[in-house]
Amino acid sequence: MRAGYLELDETLYDGTRLLLHEMCGFDVTDGFPRLTTSTVPAGIVDGNYSIDERSIFGFRLDATKLRTVMRSMNVDTDE
Repeated sequence: MRAGYLELDETLYDGTRLLLHEMCGFDVTDGFPRLTTSTVPAGIVDGNYSIDERSIFGFRLDATKLRTVMRSMNVDTDE
């Protein structure tokens, strides 16, 4: 939806193909903006939030670390 895709317009996208240009990962450690069970009161059962991408730049994994993490999850990295 953020990119403007709506399921009700699905027929407009017939034949559209996409190419992955870049994949990145982030080290979700102390200081990374996130909600956790310890920071959200028990009575809240649903919600959503958006993260300002500029605020997480310092947590971005370099290509070597990202490949290592992906391999640990048995994801093909297509080197």
